[in-house]
Amino acid sequence: QAIKDRYGIYPELNMDYGTPKNYFSNSEKHEFWNEKYKEAFKGNVVKFETKNVYKNGKIGYRETFLNPIILPDGKIREVSGIAHDITEKKYAEEKLKEQTAKINSIFESASNMLIFSFDTNFKIRSFNKNFAKNLLLRHGIAIETDMVINYRDLSALSENKNAIEKAIERAFLGNHSQIIFSVIDINNQKEWYEVIFNPVYFESGKVSEISCLAFEITERKETEDKLRDTIKEKEVLLKEVHHRVKNNLQVISSILSLQASYVNDVKTLEILKESQDRIKTMSFVHESLYQNSDFSSIKLGDYVSTLAQNLIYSYKSDEFSIKLDTKFDEIFLNLYQAIPCGLIVNELVSNALKHAFKKVKKGKLSIHIHKEANSIYINICDNGVGMPDNISIENIETLGFQLVHALVDQLDGTINVNNKNGTEYLIKFEQVKA
Repeated sequence: QAIKDRYGIYPELNMDYGTPKNYFSNSEKHEFWNEKYKEAFKGNVVKFETKNVYKNGKIGYRETFLNPIILPDGKIREVSGIAHDITEKKYAEEKLKEQTAKINSIFESASNMLIFSFDTNFKIRSFNKNFAKNLLLRHGIAIETDMVINYRDLSALSENKNAIEKAIERAFLGNHSQIIFSVIDINNQKEWYEVIFNPVYFESGKVSEISCLAFEITERKETEDKLRDTIKEKEVLLKEVHHRVKNNLQVISSILSLQASYVNDVKTLEILKESQDRIKTMSFVHESLYQNSDFSSIKLGDYVSTLAQNLIYSYKSDEFSIKLDTKFDEIFLNLYQAIPCGLIVNELVSNALKHAFKKVKKGKLSIHIHKEANSIYINICDNGVGMPDNISIENIETLGFQLVHALVDQLDGTINVNNKNGTEYLIKFEQVKA
């Protein structure tokens, strides 16, 4: 039936058609079949494949077995044949070969990658040309002539052998792992590699091999080290700048203090003291940045809290006591916002300490700072005498309040005042990222 379907030949009507070679091949292949028959009549089982053109014009493949039939007298007078179509199998094999060729092409053309695999005994099973070239040039190992090389021997070249072993252990447990490590080459030069270990499974589900992708990152690491050194140098320089600015401001403060010792006029002394407080406020920002590892920002709550405590100590009096109440969200401001913010707090707290508690024995000063989205709110209030109703903050022409307005404008912010039960200031501005 298969002969009818494939070739359009009816053997039962054409028994004179000749030997089976006539059914399975054209005349050009008869010699090939004759050779196979001769081999079978010698007593050998013969297996071979043939390419055929079917009656519909399509190309197919057939696998044939020729088995000699040995008679009781030991002679072979007949050969039995079994043939079956393997067209689908052949096409699948060709497709697999094509895919394998593509993969091998990618495998070998990856000039910037070292690709290799090793089994559970750490024996290297496969590798690309770049891997072999790297081992030969950098480490003097000719892997192509020594396939029994063990990956443990290679990992021993690294200064990070234990970390590599742990990464491999994770891979054999079925986890993808990644590691960066250094090795010393035959020229005693340090090289850096980033390696990704991927588990390869048996059909049983067990890990049979580890496939590896390695990238040499020596140049990248050297660049990173140079950048790190440059950043460190800049940090040292910046730290020195903040230190010197702080010292210079302290010198100015000391000069004002010395000048004050020669002044008897109360009003002049007050002006000098206010100037000292402002300088100390700016100096404290630079001192905080000098002491921090991060020079780009300052923690606002810590800064304001210390500033307020120093002012309370500076204005302490036997006539009244002050209780400081603070509540701060964790907010970091850059230098350009921290200094005006500190000066605003300095002016408003100083003003409260000088004027608010003249008729109050137990004063309370509250400073709350919170953040909503990108907006920062500073609330400063006291339980003192408050401002007269006929006075507006916009109309006060003292240097302190002129500074407050200028500094709020510098922050692109707003300030509001409430005179009920003391004085309350609410400053709002948008945070600029550090």
